[in-house]
Amino acid sequence: MEDHNNSKEDNINIEIESDSLETQLEEDKKSKSNEKPKKEHRSKVGAIICLLVGILLGAGILYGVNLFMKKDEPKTSETASNSCTTIDGVDCGFERVSAVLLNENDLALKFLKMHNEKQNIVYSPLSIRYALSMLREGAKGETKDQLDEVLGEITPKKYQNVENVLGLANALWVKEEEKDIIHSEYKDLLESKYGAEIKYDAFANPSNINNWISDKTFGMLHDTIDQIDSETYMYLINALAIDMEWENKFMPEETSGMPFYEGGTYENLLNQDGDYEATMLHAFVGYDSFAYNFAEKATVLAMDLKEYGDTTLQFVAVMPVSTLDEFTDNTTISELDVLLNGLRKPGNRNKDVNYNFNLYIPKFKIEDGGLENFTDDLKEIGLADIFDKKSDFSGITDDKEFMVEKAIHDVLFDFSEEGIKAAAVTVLAGGRGAAGPTTSVESIVIMINKPFMFLVRDKNSGDIWFIGNMYQPNKWADDQALYQ
Repeated sequence: MEDHNNSKEDNINIEIESDSLETQLEEDKKSKSNEKPKKEHRSKVGAIICLLVGILLGAGILYGVNLFMKKDEPKTSETASNSCTTIDGVDCGFERVSAVLLNENDLALKFLKMHNEKQNIVYSPLSIRYALSMLREGAKGETKDQLDEVLGEITPKKYQNVENVLGLANALWVKEEEKDIIHSEYKDLLESKYGAEIKYDAFANPSNINNWISDKTFGMLHDTIDQIDSETYMYLINALAIDMEWENKFMPEETSGMPFYEGGTYENLLNQDGDYEATMLHAFVGYDSFAYNFAEKATVLAMDLKEYGDTTLQFVAVMPVSTLDEFTDNTTISELDVLLNGLRKPGNRNKDVNYNFNLYIPKFKIEDGGLENFTDDLKEIGLADIFDKKSDFSGITDDKEFMVEKAIHDVLFDFSEEGIKAAAVTVLAGGRGAAGPTTSVESIVIMINKPFMFLVRDKNSGDIWFIGNMYQPNKWADDQALYQ
């Protein structure tokens, strides 16, 4: 109040003082006007500090009250189980599987989208990645840029082979009379980084190379290369194979014919007989042998193969709500990751209830992967330069005419009661370009009875060993005699 009165007096004095004192008064006015904002500033700062202290104290009190009120409150289903999927009203007690992201960019799905023709197809992204990665080690300039764009920065994992169970092998085959044309540094790098075998051969015929491929794929793949062109003097090859049993096998006596809805549409599903009877495997599975995700867009089923060494591979089936061709067209690798990240293992909600899962999935075998024109496929995904003489592979050879002449990808995949037998080989032929192209139990049913996408992945690294689409599994009419 005193400050306010002083301010009034000063203003009055300024108005009635003589002109002789005008200069002095003007200086007094400036001095006092500077003093007033400083006082107001200090007052505002003080008020803000008090306000902040009050807010913090209030929040602390509310937080304490909230904790006290919720101290004995039971957890919600979302809190207890990380938003568990509801099954028959049971939305808790299901252990969420910690899924590793698929160790791929869109390379894994590109060929499925490219050959989305409602036909069975399977290939090995891991095998393709290995072969192209070895090729990239010798690429320069724009050629390397194209390979980088397709492969990204992912380096394939090294696997420990298990005799007659899991095998992965790389090789550089070189024509004997041209062996000095390949840089020794490149050969040394493939040996050290990829464990590649360096092989020399007369290249009179492909029998030695085909025998090597057959040996590395446990005899599953034969006659991959039909002939060797006279201008070809190098092959980069990756071969891999698995012959693994399920962690929990299906029992053959449970296998029977059941409807399979090949069309996959809603109208198609109204036909109770299905399009035909498929050879359907059946199992009652427990808690640790599989995982599932009943998602909005698809039913996802994951089944572990036996662990060998430090490698655990897992089979995953993704049966979409929409048709499989539509799902394939519209799904990205990130969206596939989301579905797999939602996988959960069933657990016990309480000790009085166990959950047994009735699992049905069709038996199938694919002997021709479907990538018959693999050279054209690689060109279409952005690798046109590697098949042209303008390519730069100066890290491999000083031969200016060197190029990738032909690419081959061969696959076999056999899904049965015992487990999975599968093999793949990727061949890149290089040369001068003359070649051509217990208590109470509740049961939940998981039924894979329409076309589905499938993959085999490494649970630890996320590497995709195999991926494919299954439209037409085994027909019961063809298999029934085997089970009598």
